[in-house]
Amino acid sequence: MSQRERISNVIREYDAQGIHRTATTTDEASAHWLADHVRAAGLEPRLEGYDVHRLDPGECFLELDGRRIEGVPLFDCTYTDVEGVAGQFCTSTSSDEIALVEVERGHLASNLRTLRRESDAVAIVVVTAGRGGTVFTDGDTRGLVLQNAYDFDEPFGPPVLQVSNEVVEWLRERAEAGTRARVVAPAKRTWATAYNVTAELPGSDPKLKPVVVNTPRSGWWEIAAERGSGIACWLEVMRGLVASSSQRRVFFSANSGHELSFSGMVSVLESYPYLVADATWLHFGANIGATTGTRSNIAASTEALQRIAAAELDSVSRPTHYVIGKSDGGEMASVHRRGGRQYLALTNDNAYFHMREDRFSNNINVDLVTEYASACLRIAQRLVAHSPSDT
Repeated sequence: MSQRERISNVIREYDAQGIHRTATTTDEASAHWLADHVRAAGLEPRLEGYDVHRLDPGECFLELDGRRIEGVPLFDCTYTDVEGVAGQFCTSTSSDEIALVEVERGHLASNLRTLRRESDAVAIVVVTAGRGGTVFTDGDTRGLVLQNAYDFDEPFGPPVLQVSNEVVEWLRERAEAGTRARVVAPAKRTWATAYNVTAELPGSDPKLKPVVVNTPRSGWWEIAAERGSGIACWLEVMRGLVASSSQRRVFFSANSGHELSFSGMVSVLESYPYLVADATWLHFGANIGATTGTRSNIAASTEALQRIAAAELDSVSRPTHYVIGKSDGGEMASVHRRGGRQYLALTNDNAYFHMREDRFSNNINVDLVTEYASACLRIAQRLVAHSPSDT
């Protein structure tokens, strides 16, 4: 089987498994599926479980002007009972009513977090816009865009219901008119087990500092491009390094818990704390090879690592933007906060990021993912041959 066929099959299978939210039955089944692929690549997988709350929302909706609009609550807020809360629909979060808030699609949604902490609203209805912010422009994507739960372990603020931006104009009209509204957003937390899939390629020289190849494997929907492409690249790097052997130990980790405060990465760092400072990290982030993407982004902790990445990614047909000395805000931010200073993180943009529409059938450029997999294998081989962590 060719590399392209392997990559296509992996992403297609991952996409078909269902919704990959942390600690669900799909998430656990997907961990076992990935373990089988690790074994086929030549390493012995480990399923490393950790305790985490699974959040199960009930029937959640906004009731407004005789219309019911279904939504999904934030996973780090408070919740209503099954009767919900009622109030005047408005755009002010300082009043004791139901507030409409529009936010631009962003990686951290920091403005929304600040607003929630300061809000007096009984509930908030959030509409996440596309690339153009709160004013829709050509290229924006209509639909339900979900926000990650950056404060999953410390939920705060009023109940927050996320609804599709397809109805944003109608919602603005209702807010301007001060229409009465009701938000129903119940949810239940249950202790569960999530799994990181790990494997190790033992090096022949224990004095050499390790390399870590990492990718998240969970998220809100089927997430073919957001996560499936990174998993495919992760497996191809694994396969290539196994075939070429290594003097240096290489640790592979595919983490659950990405959308829930990066809890899977936190578990890895707590289980293997020496990896933070000792290892050089190669991280496959979101949206690699998404058909709707326009460029790749590399967060390199040092200029030396940026040069290594640039030398190999120049062969990829999609242009690359480089940021040096700043993490990508995802899992590598967790590494950086704990003192890690040697990492490369690859992401692409994606018009369907955090949306149900991110599927294999319409958002995967298999040829482009294959280009990234080949380039990143060469990057990994260079890191294994001479890691900046050795100096």
